[in-house]
Amino acid sequence: MTRMWQRLHEVVAAMQGVNREQGRPASRPRPPRNVDSPYLTVEEAAAYCRRKPKTLLNHHSLGNVRLVTGTRPLLFRREDLDAWLTKRTSHRR
Repeated sequence: MTRMWQRLHEVVAAMQGVNREQGRPASRPRPPRNVDSPYLTVEEAAAYCRRKPKTLLNHHSLGNVRLVTGTRPLLFRREDLDAWLTKRTSHRR
């Protein structure tokens, strides 16, 4: 009976893509992104602006920063971020 459960566990793990040696899901390799791309993901844009991703999404919901429409993952244009940062720093002076 235990042999059957062991086999069932192996089949389920294989279907879920779990790496048996490490006991965690196997990661899919991501294609390399073009560093000079005018489009940034939320995480890349947050690092670029030195803000948290949630902060950028909050500013988007307030209408301060635009996202590229119709894309998954969500993308920001670098020039929109530059304009937002310039406008933001000029108001603080």
